[in-house]
Amino acid sequence: MSRSLKKLIILIPAIILIAAACNKQAPVGPGNQPGNGTSFSGKLIAGGAECQLFQTDDGKQYTLTGNLAGFKTGDAVDIKGTLQEMSTCQQGEGTIAVSTITLADQTPVGAEAPAPIPSPGPCPAGQVPIGTTQSIPGHIICGPDPNKSTN
Repeated sequence: MSRSLKKLIILIPAIILIAAACNKQAPVGPGNQPGNGTSFSGKLIAGGAECQLFQTDDGKQYTLTGNLAGFKTGDAVDIKGTLQEMSTCQQGEGTIAVSTITLADQTPVGAEAPAPIPSPGPCPAGQVPIGTTQSIPGHIICGPDPNKSTN
């Protein structure tokens, strides 16, 4: 075996150990240990080489994996997910496997929408439902009955 091949065989494990030591992980603490579900609020930002980059409200950066439900760079979002022990994303303080993502302070995408506000009651005499409002889902607009003459 040549001398340079022996050096290479010795150097490969050292390089692997150094690379592993350089892999940044999010600080371990209650609720953010790898494998635990965690909630984050922040903004999707540009700059992710392999995965979407996310910056929390306190300035920490994580990469995201999973279904981002069409959200894109610039969106303010709330995320629930699991901090991963290992990732191919290679950026930030760790990688979050997204389980739910919502606009900040909104209902989760795919979650059941809140129940509509009920109509204040049936339409007054001589009026019929003619539509609904966009601002109050489920609220009925009443109007004159087109089948009755007003004479």
